[in-house]
Amino acid sequence: MLGDDRKPRIFPPEKRMGYFYEGLTTILQDDKTGFIDKTGAVVIPREFYGASDFSCGLARVTLSHDDYRNDRYCCINRKGEILAKNH
Repeated sequence: MLGDDRKPRIFPPEKRMGYFYEGLTTILQDDKTGFIDKTGAVVIPREFYGASDFSCGLARVTLSHDDYRNDRYCCINRKGEILAKNH
């Protein structure tokens, strides 16, 4: 991934990520997911067991392995605040 200065950005190995959506991407470590910004700063700590990408300011997350297996999820905002649950 290239930074704003067009030089490659190197993130520590524990910060596995996908693509950036709305300036954030997921990180996964020790079976928990959180979000980082393009500087590599943790914006939302790793406290979820699954997470979608952000879209329209919201992301879908699961709070436990059981929730993940049973497709129960919550919607969070870019601050990590839970706004809605489907269970």
